[in-house]
Amino acid sequence: MTIQQKTLIEQVVSDARDAQEIVNHYSQEQVDELILAVAWEVIQPENNQELSEMAVSQTGLGNVEDKKRKNRRKTIGLLRDLKDVKTVGIIDENVQTGIIEIARPVGVIGAIVPSTNPIATPLNKVINALKCRNAIILAPSPKGAKVCSRVVELIQIALVRIGAPKNIVQSLPEPISKEDTNELSNLVDLIVATGSQNNIQRALQSGTPTLGVGVGNVPSIIDESANLNDASHKIMTSKTFDNATSCSSENSIIVHEKVYDSMISRLLEEGGSLLNGDEKLKLQGTMWNDRGVINRDVIAKRAAEIAKLSGLSGKHLDSKFLMVEEQYIGSSYPFSMEKLSPVLTVYKAKDFDHAVNIAKDILNNQGKGHSCSIHSQNEDNIFKLGQELPVCRIIVNQAHCFATGGNFDNGLPFSLSMGCGTWGNNVTDENLNYKHYLNTTKIVKTIKNNEPSEKDIFSSYWKKYSLEYSTITELVDQFANETPNKNYLIDADLDLYVTYSQLQKDISNLGTYFEENNIKANDKVGFMLDNGYASTLLFIGAMYHGVVIVPLNVLAGSKQIKYTIDHSECKLIFSSDFYISKFKTILESSNARVVQYSGIESLTFAKQTSVHLTPTQPNSPAVLIYTSGT
Repeated sequence: MTIQQKTLIEQVVSDARDAQEIVNHYSQEQVDELILAVAWEVIQPENNQELSEMAVSQTGLGNVEDKKRKNRRKTIGLLRDLKDVKTVGIIDENVQTGIIEIARPVGVIGAIVPSTNPIATPLNKVINALKCRNAIILAPSPKGAKVCSRVVELIQIALVRIGAPKNIVQSLPEPISKEDTNELSNLVDLIVATGSQNNIQRALQSGTPTLGVGVGNVPSIIDESANLNDASHKIMTSKTFDNATSCSSENSIIVHEKVYDSMISRLLEEGGSLLNGDEKLKLQGTMWNDRGVINRDVIAKRAAEIAKLSGLSGKHLDSKFLMVEEQYIGSSYPFSMEKLSPVLTVYKAKDFDHAVNIAKDILNNQGKGHSCSIHSQNEDNIFKLGQELPVCRIIVNQAHCFATGGNFDNGLPFSLSMGCGTWGNNVTDENLNYKHYLNTTKIVKTIKNNEPSEKDIFSSYWKKYSLEYSTITELVDQFANETPNKNYLIDADLDLYVTYSQLQKDISNLGTYFEENNIKANDKVGFMLDNGYASTLLFIGAMYHGVVIVPLNVLAGSKQIKYTIDHSECKLIFSSDFYISKFKTILESSNARVVQYSGIESLTFAKQTSVHLTPTQPNSPAVLIYTSGT
């Protein structure tokens, strides 16, 4: 039998699965030691310096000092987030719901990482993966492959030191190719992809569950209430950090016209320089080709380098960041797009609503789902952005590139991968964190039954649209309580006005009469009356008390009337004097007792107490009608 040889990538994945099977049995203490070991090995000063220098040298992106700061800050922040977090065994037990949650690893994770952050991003993913007892294989970009390999080499030294299987963390072997990354994507249990949209789309097409991120193109609004000194300094700090390698750095600012000139002055004081129209055209010609594709030679370079490359002179050669004024948005106006460089586009807004519309247009063109920032003291304006912009994060009065990925002074998880929700074609709108590297098994036990009635669920809806399945009892009581003096019935001929309060009182007295005459719920009571309040009261009052009312059709003829009385088994028949005389023979031959009735005042009571026989239910019988066909 021929045994098929594994490909190189298949062997890497197989090694990862073997290592994961060992770590799968680690305790929480062992897991927590794992992440401390790999984190310290990378960010300890000597190694951090080496890696940062290597990253800039190999990729040509960013600067060493900012990378060192980023690597340390992002890692310390992530370890703070993960401290004391349970990811082994029972992680939650809820007695009320009867649900016990058990943490389970995903398995082997493939992590696609960008050249813009070849240290901080893979380390963040490795720590999250190991915290949840997964194996992880890094798939770097070709430009970042050497530094990523060195990161893994250092991590494996730490793993061996603490007795953990080193293949729990691996990197694709160099040289990196799309084919190898695609093969890896097909073999792992989960892909966590950060970087270009091309890489993310290929990962999504693999069929393997994929956590991707959206495109950045952050707009920042400065309204008339903003602290301009604070805003300008934070924008400068964010825009220039690591030469704007972060997808979270501001790409455009939208300034209220009332503070526009002052804000530009503050930005100039912070080291920015503003280009004129001719200089803007020169810069555009350098940064993009005729097809709108950005020149890789300007990505994550210093502003002075970009200025020199563009043939700019004077103040621009000493600038920390370049500013261009823009009015339009779209692919024909590339300054409205993501730039990944210390170049800032400036829009002027006539009012706040105009600023919001500009931000919407920018995001709808590119960057939906990612984030927007605002510098403002106006809570209404801040809330308006949260209500209207298609973004998952509104960053308030902060340096955007530090805040979006989590900071020590905000509550977002430390991350270098920003989910952009369905706006950005992502399955999550969160900063990717350890929860996304974890499966959870739920043990579900029975609890006390908690099944609501239809009324519990729908009562407010029924009431709002008059759809309530109310009984006549509930309706009479409701109107008597809410509108006691409102007229229920008006008899113009008799100048009679009956309020809901009076109706309720008369119905209660009728209940007393029923009780004294041994009439109970579901008993039948007939009547032979002309139209008027007396017949209305009897009709409504009987149903109110759960008594079945039987109208006797005085026009139907003696034979039908007698049949109706006998068949219905009426216990009482309320009748006017006229009909008692007219149908005397029929009434005297029946088993029902005949009551002369012309209104509630015509009835006699042994006691004057209100009675409610039995609460009427929606399915209680109300009226028994005999037709001529019967």
